Amino acid sequence: MPTKRIVAILSDIEMSTGDQYDDFPHTQFLCDFISRFNDSPYLDVEVDLVFNGDTFDFLKIPIEQQTPHLIDDEIALKKLKAVHNAHHLFFAAIDTFLSHGQRSRRVHFIAGNHDPEVLFPKVQSEIVSLCGGSGQIFFPGLQLKIGDLHIEHGNQHDSLFKFDPQNTFINHQGKKYLNLPWATVTLLNVMMPHRSDFYELDRIKPRELSLEMIPNLKEFILSTLWSYWTKDFLKDYMRTNDPLKKISWGMLKETMRRSVFFNPDVEINRFFYDQIVHHEDVKVYVIGHMHNPFIRSYGNRKVIQSGCFRDEFMLESDRESFTPIPKTYVEVELMNNLVTKSNLIEITPPEESYKRIPKGLQSYIEVIDKKLGTAEQRLKDKLEIEAQEEKEEKDPVD
Repeated sequence: MPTKRIVAILSDIEMSTGDQYDDFPHTQFLCDFISRFNDSPYLDVEVDLVFNGDTFDFLKIPIEQQTPHLIDDEIALKKLKAVHNAHHLFFAAIDTFLSHGQRSRRVHFIAGNHDPEVLFPKVQSEIVSLCGGSGQIFFPGLQLKIGDLHIEHGNQHDSLFKFDPQNTFINHQGKKYLNLPWATVTLLNVMMPHRSDFYELDRIKPRELSLEMIPNLKEFILSTLWSYWTKDFLKDYMRTNDPLKKISWGMLKETMRRSVFFNPDVEINRFFYDQIVHHEDVKVYVIGHMHNPFIRSYGNRKVIQSGCFRDEFMLESDRESFTPIPKTYVEVELMNNLVTKSNLIEITPPEESYKRIPKGLQSYIEVIDKKLGTAEQRLKDKLEIEAQEEKEEKDPVD
């Protein structure tokens, strides 16, 4: 008899510590979402819940008021504990989901660029324990393949946030650390110390309009990165021989080009879509990371961007009001592990999202002006950056 299987895929929930900095504090909303898969019309079919990266926003969780970039399993477990303290009902909901007795239930946690800590075996064991100890929780790493369905977070196609899949960990001074992408290291060192002043900006779309309305924001980003590159980074590298300090001018310039606070605009290699839809062994290819829901078809094959579950807000045309953006996920139906149907599904944000509407963008201008420093220093940085770019044109470097 044919086996019907439903795979529900959520990306970029970004649960954190439950405070104002948490991009998804709506635990009960997520629990209610999970519980629907133990009800009609899913009662008599197998169901897989796939948390496709950035389920947890470990990236932004401080440890003793610091955001270290050398992350071992001890630090990772502290971050997980902080998430559990704020979202313990989520872990209980997973336990309830897996306790369904009529058909198989499975949960998969894929690593993303905000939660690579789930690659640590100790973190995996703790997640399983927090979810009731089920043997039906899986950690496939950076991607998951079920028949002709392929799922991955998407950061592996983004030059800023790509992991080396063969070397996700490094050994340094007798400890095992995550081998973080260079852009993540830069974010942790440069942008996170300013997070309390600007955390809301990362939730606003369209980003281009935000930059237009806060003209000094881009200058602040560039000057902060430049100061890091020419002063703090080089001194720290020479002093500690830090194994993750491997940024180059070319890398820094790419971060500058994207010009968005804390979470530089994520991008997928422009050749990715053309390449993937021609993979004959994959009928549906699901990615997250981009936060924008999107479907591209080629005959009977699809690439689906799942959008995101975290709170995001649209700055409307009046440039003053904000509207919560609907949350999206992907649902795929398989028969004998072959895709028969796939959908991108939109759901209404929780009522609490409306209470988290950001403040007006104009309020940031004065804050940024104070952080930019003197006009003399700003001019000096500007001239140094222009000189570096002129030098690169004559003698390109990586």
